[in-house]
Amino acid sequence: MKSQFPKNLHFIGIAGAGTSGLAVIMAQRGHAVTGSDLEPAKTSAMLERNGTIAIKGHSPGNIPEVSPLLVVRSSAVREDNCELRKALESGHECISRGEMLARLAAEYEAVAAVAGSHGKTSVTAMLAHILKSCGMSPGYMIGGGVSGWEASADAGDGCVFVTESDESDGTQVLLRCDILLLTNIDDDHAWNFGGEEALLANFAKLASRSRRILYTSNTLLDDFLKSHPDTKAVARDASLSSGNRWGDFQRDNASLAVECAVELGIPREQALCEVRKFPGVERRMSLRYRSYNIVIVEDYAHHPTELRAALSALRSAYAGRWLRVVFQPHRYARMEKYLKQFACELRKADEAVVVPVFSAWSQPGAITSETLAEETGANTRYSAKPWGEMARELLATTHPNELLAVVGAGDIEELTRELVKLAQANQQST
Repeated sequence: MKSQFPKNLHFIGIAGAGTSGLAVIMAQRGHAVTGSDLEPAKTSAMLERNGTIAIKGHSPGNIPEVSPLLVVRSSAVREDNCELRKALESGHECISRGEMLARLAAEYEAVAAVAGSHGKTSVTAMLAHILKSCGMSPGYMIGGGVSGWEASADAGDGCVFVTESDESDGTQVLLRCDILLLTNIDDDHAWNFGGEEALLANFAKLASRSRRILYTSNTLLDDFLKSHPDTKAVARDASLSSGNRWGDFQRDNASLAVECAVELGIPREQALCEVRKFPGVERRMSLRYRSYNIVIVEDYAHHPTELRAALSALRSAYAGRWLRVVFQPHRYARMEKYLKQFACELRKADEAVVVPVFSAWSQPGAITSETLAEETGANTRYSAKPWGEMARELLATTHPNELLAVVGAGDIEELTRELVKLAQANQQST
């Protein structure tokens, strides 16, 4: 694959969901890739297996003494980062993750980008799964781990590139695509843009840079896309509506992925057959443990719309079970904006536990997890105990036939690991 990139690239924040995949792809394409991160442990082994070097911690000395060098920064890297300053002082070109993605996508023959407030990762992964299973070799960039896959990114053969397009930092407007898959539009991340109108304008610009748009059928998107010359509303495929594996939201996602696969040349029945085998995205309704008296499920929901969909799917898939939800809010700004909506959804559980906010490198706010617990009411309590201690407490107070859902997009996955480890140990000792 012909490349316009220099031989050497360095990623600041290489372990991030939006940067680790780019690093993998560039290494697969033969580039010399280095990078640093404050917390590379979760991805460093995968990155090293794919030919990159991940350094723990930031330091000016991490910048390779080579030229030309392209430096890519994750969205979490601030202007005062010591590596970024060193790179700029050395005259190296420094670009954002979003600009890097747009440049990379431009080197493929066809680009299918997945955008929307909710469901991007699932649709992107479903589409890549279908294409791979049907004999194609797509490049892909997925913003989360796929069960059983070594990495959530691959360079492919240069023909088709499937990528998630993230609206959170505004850089999605840099992307040009042949097919845009639009799942929905909500007001999440509006605080990053100065309001909902600016967020909508960001989506509108992405749409204007897309040749064709496939979108989940609904009146809001019908109106939003009415001026675009080439759109198709995709209704939920009836053949995906049987059984309890997915809720309606995931069936909509699967239908969108199938429709795009068909437009990329895959026979519809073959695409439908393969999407039913989709192994799932990590932390999306992921079954982690099951015994005679308790089921432990993990989900990434961190917006009221996502929490509503997750709880509805849990009630459907595990009908009759007593539902306890441990919820970690994600970002103070989101907590403040959606306090009452989060409380409304948590009241639908039989019991809820709210843990401290995962700040995601944002500034603390006046609205805290304790506020949310108080707003939710009698079935909810706040806990700031360490994950191991909390796991012991939760398992010591298990209800008969319990469904324990660990929900959130931050580091609450560590609680899941502690729960599973302890539950397995308890089972072996009985």
